[in-house]
Amino acid sequence: MATDERVALAAQAFIYGFPLVFDLEQVGRFVRTGQLQGALTLTPTEGRSGRGLPQPDHSVAPDISFFERLRVWMQAFPPAQRDRAYQERFESLGLFEQESPYLDPDPGLLPALREGLTQGQQLMEGALRHTPGQQQNGWNLTYHVFDCNLDLHATCFDPRRPRP
Repeated sequence: MATDERVALAAQAFIYGFPLVFDLEQVGRFVRTGQLQGALTLTPTEGRSGRGLPQPDHSVAPDISFFERLRVWMQAFPPAQRDRAYQERFESLGLFEQESPYLDPDPGLLPALREGLTQGQQLMEGALRHTPGQQQNGWNLTYHVFDCNLDLHATCFDPRRPRP
């Protein structure tokens, strides 16, 4: 696969995985710091104990650790059947490997991951800054920014996509 194709896939993987990776980090942060609402209790069912959030390998270089977190959490939380074909597009990035390919990445993959991460972040930040939605006190009201479900992943940040 050509480097340009991998860069594009890495950018799309960032956009696709952003809600999963960062939502799970938020959940983990609340669980670790005890900031869950006092009325909420977590009780194991039928004698099973929870394992917590799966842990990515922290030896992965920080600049590509997003892909390590995405790899681990995609395995722990597989997509709905209708989303599998879309997710399988990212196989060449190493996201389906059981062991982390990011500890000693293929020399051709590393620059593609870095560039794709940069491009994906720029696309997402641009979409968030230039929303067609309302503004209030200088804040963009992005209520539907992650409405990218039900087979709309490929067009999530397409300005031509109909909004709810």
